[in-house]
Amino acid sequence: MMVTNAIREYVTDVIRKKYDDKIHELRAEYDEERESVREEIEEVVREATDKALQIVAARGFEYRPGYRNDKLISMTGNICKPDVDDFIDRESRKLRDRERQKTKQVLFDLEMGQTAKAELIEILDGIEAD
Repeated sequence: MMVTNAIREYVTDVIRKKYDDKIHELRAEYDEERESVREEIEEVVREATDKALQIVAARGFEYRPGYRNDKLISMTGNICKPDVDDFIDRESRKLRDRERQKTKQVLFDLEMGQTAKAELIEILDGIEAD
């Protein structure tokens, strides 16, 4: 059977969705923990900023924000656990590779006539992100 662009896009989208869910699941817990740390640090930064502004005001000065940075004290950069980030990136790449392989295999089977249209939905439903 000739695989049209519509079929190709449909197959690709269905398989990608399954792998997107798996990758999101892989990152979710880590992102939650990282956001918790970021919130704690932001609270410390707010407290330090308030204290610093009190010192500035007590000495008769005032704080004038600079261009692009309106915070007296700011936290920049990315908070991460390099080993966890590396692991998640590696696993995500492996999942994307498997996604591409499964997509190619399904499309190849369709093209070669090994899979009929009726079987396509059943095959796509049976694909699990591993």
